[in-house]
Amino acid sequence: MRESVKSLLKNKNYMSYFFSTAFSMGSSNILQFTLALFILEKTGSPLIYASILSVIVIPRVLLTPIGGVLGDRLNRVNIMRTLNLIQVLIMVIYAIYSGIYGDISLVSVYVLVVTLEMIEVFYNTAESSILSEIVNKEEIEEAVTLSRIDDGIVFVSTPIVAAFIYNEFEILGTFILISVLLVLSFTLTFFIGTPHALETKKEKEKGFIGYILEFKEGIAELNNNKFAKIFVIVAPLINFSFSAVFSVVITYVFLEVFKVSDYLYGYYRMATAGIGLLVPFFILPIIKKFKPEKLLKYSSLSISAILFLIGGCVYMGMKGGKEEIFVAVCLITVLDCLIITSVIPLNIATQVFFQKNIKNEYRSRIMSVFSMLALSSEPLGNMFYGFLSNMLPAYICIFIASGAVLTSYPLILYVTKDRQCSS
Repeated sequence: MRESVKSLLKNKNYMSYFFSTAFSMGSSNILQFTLALFILEKTGSPLIYASILSVIVIPRVLLTPIGGVLGDRLNRVNIMRTLNLIQVLIMVIYAIYSGIYGDISLVSVYVLVVTLEMIEVFYNTAESSILSEIVNKEEIEEAVTLSRIDDGIVFVSTPIVAAFIYNEFEILGTFILISVLLVLSFTLTFFIGTPHALETKKEKEKGFIGYILEFKEGIAELNNNKFAKIFVIVAPLINFSFSAVFSVVITYVFLEVFKVSDYLYGYYRMATAGIGLLVPFFILPIIKKFKPEKLLKYSSLSISAILFLIGGCVYMGMKGGKEEIFVAVCLITVLDCLIITSVIPLNIATQVFFQKNIKNEYRSRIMSVFSMLALSSEPLGNMFYGFLSNMLPAYICIFIASGAVLTSYPLILYVTKDRQCSS
């Protein structure tokens, strides 16, 4: 592994991809974090915040299949480059608007979130499928692991940076920072080469019918892959509750119920992201030893159990005073870190499988189906748990989420019974 890592660190194409995606992801994370602070500061409502996060389900459902077809039709680097440029232009417009008027409306936030999500649908289908074109097949595990470390660095750094910029320079400063990061991402795409790309182009049917036929081809290929089908079924079930707890419920609990400072919330996010940074260094042997479906079983059980414990911590903090709140925040942070150790190995194993075992000409389409279902479940979950948070105590919402994740386990057993999945 060490030699492969050294080789990757010397690979101009991979390192350009590494930093380009880091800047792009960083801009997205900073925006999401800042919008949480901005909306909850303006409204104090978890439902409004959740509704803004949830509107992104529309472009995800409608556009992801098209994005998958385009990702298999067109040059994936060119897709990333073009969309980075469009994002820059949008953020510059919002920076100018907020600079003139000193603020932005909730309506403009909805417009921004939906517009950027439409762009990210196409960006993500290209970005998530391109790695096997950049590095050789023998280096995929190490490349995916390094990319997860890349993600960890981003998640560690962005919360505290976002909190500082928003508190010191308000929303205008955030828009300027995001614009700079996207310019850097755009510039680096010019240095990404794809020496391992395979020429698989064939005559394509033009027009809407052509897109439908190609998408159906991807569905047929997916139907022949037992492993992919398992994840297409189960991942949305887990994401629906798991992601919402941390995106909506915990954010609401920390900022509005526990009344922690923006900076303390940023440090919480940074601490949990730090674990996400460290875990990939140690999990490659696990990924190579265990089949992905076994990791899926482990993840469903451990996530459910940890969510239940987090619900207990929230209950303790809500029913106690300052000391109990402090203890609850510390325990939630530790438990969040434990959940990350369950999720990351599964994510890496999944990415490795898709890069190594899905044909290049179908990869964007198959991953677009997976992403459409898995990622669309997140905003739906955000909306559902945002609604619950307005009706029920937060700890009850988290207990419900724990039970919902647990229901995925018997489904996994049923789907994998008497089946030998590829790994």
